[in-house]
Amino acid sequence: MSKTIAVVLLSAGCLVGSPNEALAQSARTLYTRALDRERTLRDAAKKPALAQLRAAVATYEGVARRYPASGYTDNALWQGAMLSLLAYDEYGHADDKRAGLRLLSRIRREYPSSSLGVRAAEIVKEREHHRERDKAVPAGPVVVLPPPVRPTGAAGTSLETSATTAERAVREPVSIRDVKRSQLPDGIRFTIELDGEAAYRSERLEKPRRVFFDLKGARPSAALLDAALKFDGDIVREVRFGRHPDATRIVMDMEGAESYSAFTLYEPFRLVVDFKRAAAGAPTPLPPPSKPALPIPDLSVAPAPPPALPVPLKPTPAQEADSSIAKDAGVLPTSGTMSAPPPAPPATNADGKFSLARQLGLGVSRIVIDAGHGG
Repeated sequence: MSKTIAVVLLSAGCLVGSPNEALAQSARTLYTRALDRERTLRDAAKKPALAQLRAAVATYEGVARRYPASGYTDNALWQGAMLSLLAYDEYGHADDKRAGLRLLSRIRREYPSSSLGVRAAEIVKEREHHRERDKAVPAGPVVVLPPPVRPTGAAGTSLETSATTAERAVREPVSIRDVKRSQLPDGIRFTIELDGEAAYRSERLEKPRRVFFDLKGARPSAALLDAALKFDGDIVREVRFGRHPDATRIVMDMEGAESYSAFTLYEPFRLVVDFKRAAAGAPTPLPPPSKPALPIPDLSVAPAPPPALPVPLKPTPAQEADSSIAKDAGVLPTSGTMSAPPPAPPATNADGKFSLARQLGLGVSRIVIDAGHGG
């Protein structure tokens, strides 16, 4: 009888499986649902509403609350923190920023062996020292869906953690298959498709403005090796591939882009980078109207001579005679001046009267009377 009961219990145990396996499957299911919800929000044509972003964050926090010992928990906290910071960048509510920093701090405090801890500490430091809003959502290594699980077994031995599994997976070669560019309502989206998961880091640089992504353990396909992809459009017109030790660097031009955000999608694994188009600035003022240019003289042509001054005509003999008679009579001035002196008052005769010539104002001193032939 006892043997029969033992056989039945053993069979039931094989059918149900270990508690650790059931725990891992339940955590994986919730985590996958949360990822699908986030993917729907990010792929939508419209910008997600603040309430939608916060609901997605709550879903990730639910995974961590229900399965704190699962290998998916640190990744759920990371994804939730990134969404909270994205909500802060889009809508400017300080509560979302505090929520994001709180989730990142939980990764450092509760999961010190997680590979996400270093980047989480860097983001917390950056955000705490910047009071003004950051336009770019910080991006860091995102490693999701690692094999389970973290809890201890019956014998007290620790099972493999997600961080250890992720680090081992990163060392395996991963191929970068394709880069796709698509339009967003307020910018451009680049989707980098790989055949496996890869950790990455990003950094923004200036002069010229650009951002690069280092994909650890990834190698581009033959078509993308050392490639420089050119695109038409107003922003992000070039993407370049470069080689680095144990990594591939992808550099994206940011001229015309205000900010960027990065996240990952799965099945297949993809790194998605969204660039927000810069707001149109004030219109460029028109230059002042230019003055008409003065004509440049042609030095090869001799200048025209100045106009000749009028030559005074020589008076005729009759004019000279008239002029000398008038001068003798005192009508014309004897000098070169045009103004004549005022006339002297006429003198009287011996009897104190004026002669006929004086009365008439004549300038003669002698009158001759011709008696004629009348006798």
